[in-house]
Amino acid sequence: MADELNGVSPAQPDKADVLKDTPPPGRKKRRSVRRKLLYGLGGLVLVCCLLVGLGALRLWLSPLSVSSLLTQIEEAVVDQLPAGQMLDIEDAQISLSESGSLALRLSGVKLSEGGVTTSVCAADRSGDRAV
Repeated sequence: MADELNGVSPAQPDKADVLKDTPPPGRKKRRSVRRKLLYGLGGLVLVCCLLVGLGALRLWLSPLSVSSLLTQIEEAVVDQLPAGQMLDIEDAQISLSESGSLALRLSGVKLSEGGVTTSVCAADRSGDRAV
Protein backbone atom coordinates (compact mmCIF):
# COMPACT_ATOMS: atom_id res chain seq x y z
CA MET A 1 0.00 0.00 0.00
CA ALA A 2 2.96 2.30 0.56
CA ASP A 3 3.83 1.87 -3.14
CA GLU A 4 0.38 3.01 -4.17
CA LEU A 5 0.76 6.17 -2.10
CA ASN A 6 4.03 6.98 -3.86
CA GLY A 7 2.35 6.63 -7.30
CA VAL A 8 3.86 3.25 -8.27
CA SER A 9 1.49 0.38 -8.87
CA PRO A 10 2.65 -3.01 -7.62
CA ALA A 11 2.31 -4.57 -11.13
CA GLN A 12 4.98 -2.29 -12.68
CA PRO A 13 8.58 -3.52 -12.50
CA ASP A 14 11.33 -1.32 -11.13
CA LYS A 15 13.37 0.72 -13.62
CA ALA A 16 16.55 -0.96 -12.38
CA ASP A 17 15.20 -4.41 -13.35
CA VAL A 18 14.25 -3.18 -16.82
CA LEU A 19 17.72 -1.71 -17.39
CA LYS A 20 19.40 -4.99 -16.35
CA ASP A 21 17.52 -7.00 -19.01
CA THR A 22 18.09 -4.68 -21.97
CA PRO A 23 21.40 -4.91 -23.84
CA PRO A 24 23.40 -1.78 -24.65
CA PRO A 25 22.13 0.00 -27.79
CA GLY A 26 25.05 -1.02 -30.08
CA ARG A 27 25.09 -4.68 -29.05
CA LYS A 28 21.61 -5.48 -30.30
CA LYS A 29 22.44 -4.01 -33.70
CA ARG A 30 25.63 -6.13 -33.96
CA ARG A 31 23.67 -9.31 -33.28
CA SER A 32 21.18 -8.36 -35.97
CA VAL A 33 23.96 -7.76 -38.52
CA ARG A 34 25.63 -11.07 -37.62
CA ARG A 35 22.36 -12.94 -37.94
CA LYS A 36 21.68 -11.38 -41.35
CA LEU A 37 25.20 -12.21 -42.49
CA LEU A 38 24.86 -15.84 -41.39
CA TYR A 39 21.47 -16.18 -43.10
CA GLY A 40 22.93 -14.66 -46.26
CA LEU A 41 25.93 -17.00 -46.26
CA GLY A 42 23.69 -19.98 -45.56
CA GLY A 43 21.47 -19.05 -48.49
CA LEU A 44 24.51 -18.64 -50.75
CA VAL A 45 25.85 -22.09 -49.77
CA LEU A 46 22.41 -23.59 -50.41
CA VAL A 47 22.18 -22.01 -53.87
CA CYS A 48 25.72 -23.20 -54.77
CA CYS A 49 24.93 -26.76 -53.68
CA LEU A 50 21.71 -26.67 -55.68
CA LEU A 51 23.54 -25.49 -58.81
CA VAL A 52 26.23 -28.18 -58.50
CA GLY A 53 23.56 -30.83 -57.98
CA LEU A 54 21.55 -29.69 -60.98
CA GLY A 55 24.71 -29.62 -63.12
CA ALA A 56 25.57 -33.19 -62.10
CA LEU A 57 22.00 -34.28 -62.83
CA ARG A 58 22.19 -32.67 -66.28
CA LEU A 59 25.43 -34.50 -67.08
CA TRP A 60 24.01 -37.77 -65.74
CA LEU A 61 20.96 -37.52 -68.02
CA SER A 62 22.81 -36.65 -71.25
CA PRO A 63 26.13 -35.21 -72.45
CA LEU A 64 26.59 -31.46 -72.66
CA SER A 65 27.92 -30.11 -75.97
CA VAL A 66 30.86 -27.71 -75.67
CA SER A 67 31.28 -26.90 -79.37
CA SER A 68 32.11 -23.31 -78.48
CA LEU A 69 35.35 -24.53 -76.90
CA LEU A 70 36.57 -26.47 -79.97
CA THR A 71 39.21 -23.90 -80.95
CA GLN A 72 40.72 -23.90 -77.46
CA ILE A 73 40.75 -27.72 -77.35
CA GLU A 74 42.36 -27.93 -80.81
CA GLU A 75 44.99 -25.32 -79.88
CA ALA A 76 45.87 -27.19 -76.69
CA VAL A 77 46.31 -30.47 -78.57
CA VAL A 78 48.18 -28.94 -81.54
CA ASP A 79 50.77 -27.53 -79.12
CA GLN A 80 51.56 -31.13 -78.11
CA LEU A 81 51.77 -32.47 -81.69
CA PRO A 82 55.00 -32.60 -83.71
CA ALA A 83 55.53 -29.86 -86.31
CA GLY A 84 53.58 -30.33 -89.54
CA GLN A 85 50.64 -32.18 -88.03
CA MET A 86 47.16 -30.63 -87.99
CA LEU A 87 44.10 -31.61 -85.96
CA ASP A 88 40.42 -31.09 -86.81
CA ILE A 89 37.57 -31.88 -84.38
CA GLU A 90 33.88 -31.79 -85.35
CA ASP A 91 32.26 -31.86 -81.90
CA ALA A 92 33.15 -32.03 -78.22
CA GLN A 93 30.92 -33.10 -75.33
CA ILE A 94 31.31 -33.31 -71.57
CA SER A 95 29.62 -36.24 -69.86
CA LEU A 96 29.90 -38.52 -66.86
CA SER A 97 31.89 -41.71 -67.34
CA GLU A 98 30.84 -45.10 -65.98
CA SER A 99 32.84 -44.48 -62.80
CA GLY A 100 31.19 -41.08 -62.22
CA SER A 101 34.10 -38.84 -63.20
CA LEU A 102 33.95 -36.18 -65.91
CA ALA A 103 34.73 -37.31 -69.47
CA LEU A 104 35.54 -35.28 -72.57
CA ARG A 105 34.17 -36.99 -75.69
CA LEU A 106 35.43 -35.86 -79.10
CA SER A 107 33.79 -36.88 -82.37
CA GLY A 108 34.94 -36.44 -85.96
CA VAL A 109 38.63 -36.24 -85.07
CA LYS A 110 40.94 -35.92 -88.11
CA LEU A 111 44.72 -35.86 -87.89
CA SER A 112 46.58 -34.59 -90.98
CA GLU A 113 50.27 -34.68 -91.81
CA GLY A 114 51.24 -33.37 -95.21
CA GLY A 115 48.68 -34.85 -97.64
CA VAL A 116 47.78 -37.87 -95.48
CA THR A 117 44.65 -37.63 -93.33
CA THR A 118 43.79 -40.13 -90.63
CA SER A 119 40.23 -40.20 -89.35
CA VAL A 120 39.19 -41.34 -85.90
CA CYS A 121 35.48 -42.01 -85.32
CA ALA A 122 35.40 -40.99 -81.67
CA ALA A 123 37.80 -40.23 -78.88
CA ASP A 124 37.05 -40.42 -75.17
CA ARG A 125 39.14 -39.06 -72.34
CA SER A 126 37.85 -39.47 -68.83
CA GLY A 127 39.52 -39.09 -65.47
CA ASP A 128 40.06 -42.83 -65.06
CA ARG A 129 40.82 -44.18 -68.52
CA ALA A 130 41.33 -43.28 -72.19
CA VAL A 131 39.57 -45.11 -75.04
